[in-house]
Amino acid sequence: MKTRRIYGDLYSSDYQDKRKELESQFHDLAFRAYFIDPNNPEAVSMYSRSFNIKKDYAQRLKYAKQALDLNPSHAGSNHDYGLALLNEKRFEEAEAHIEKAMKMNPIGRRSYEGLLPLVYMAMANSDKSLEWSNIMYYRGGHSRYHGFRAAIFFYHVAERHNSTKAARLAGYAYPKQAAYQLTRHPAILPLMREARQTLYHGE
Repeated sequence: MKTRRIYGDLYSSDYQDKRKELESQFHDLAFRAYFIDPNNPEAVSMYSRSFNIKKDYAQRLKYAKQALDLNPSHAGSNHDYGLALLNEKRFEEAEAHIEKAMKMNPIGRRSYEGLLPLVYMAMANSDKSLEWSNIMYYRGGHSRYHGFRAAIFFYHVAERHNSTKAARLAGYAYPKQAAYQLTRHPAILPLMREARQTLYHGE
């Protein structure tokens, strides 16, 4: 489906110079697909994603739920509804629908797993977030999983663990070296100071 291909291109680094043009094409195609066949879960899901791009999260959730209601046994609709719930900070419900999608489609489940590190991060479940960050990292995934692991490190630093212990808890193979590098990174330092200040002022 052309709509799905364009949606994928929206998040590809190869097409960011054409982002606005691709968004316009996607909105147009998603609307037309929905208008032609509003009872097709795939078409409704794509229409729902159009609202996500526009940051109209109420409509995003409405149409994601509509797609799910059309076919509750559709793995993609469960996954999409789970993603829509994330915008509402309904993390436990989102987790349940994403896991349901993974069980429904064991062959294609990997396509549903990419955001799990962030889901568990949002739920303040650092163990599960680290577990899934490592799964995605060792699978040869995107460099963002380096960032997820660094975020887990930062979470443990904010909890007042020393930097070496925080790096060990974040799963680094060489925690002392990782702590040295992370704590001297120009983007990390001000965040660490701010978190510690917030903790001190709160007591």
